[in-house]
Amino acid sequence: MPAVQFVVEGGRTLSGSIRPSGNKNAALPIVAAALLSPNPVHLKNVPRIRDIETVLRRSVMHARRHPEASREYVRSHAQELAEEVIRAHIGLYVNDFTEDLGAEGLRAVEALFEAAEKKGIVPEYEGRLGV
Repeated sequence: MPAVQFVVEGGRTLSGSIRPSGNKNAALPIVAAALLSPNPVHLKNVPRIRDIETVLRRSVMHARRHPEASREYVRSHAQELAEEVIRAHIGLYVNDFTEDLGAEGLRAVEALFEAAEKKGIVPEYEGRLGV
């Protein structure tokens, strides 16, 4: 079975909102497109589907194997242009924890949210985080 590819063409700015149904066929291309956006993207009603997690994990794995692929993008948005700083910036977001959060990372995220709840920074949340 050939790999699925998403081709984004244009040059026009997209804006607005849509309400996709909470299924894989609707969610997967939207998640992929969100990865390409230079702006914050808030996705809601996205089901926890293995295919989506696989796409995200493969994106991280690709970035780890080919850090040069994102270097120019980071450089165009960076305030500091030194190569060491750009490499460190990429390393902040593309590392062991972004590929697999694991128990240690999950505990860290939960501790962060608990502290934020106590300070009133985020609303109280019942249950476990969906990370």
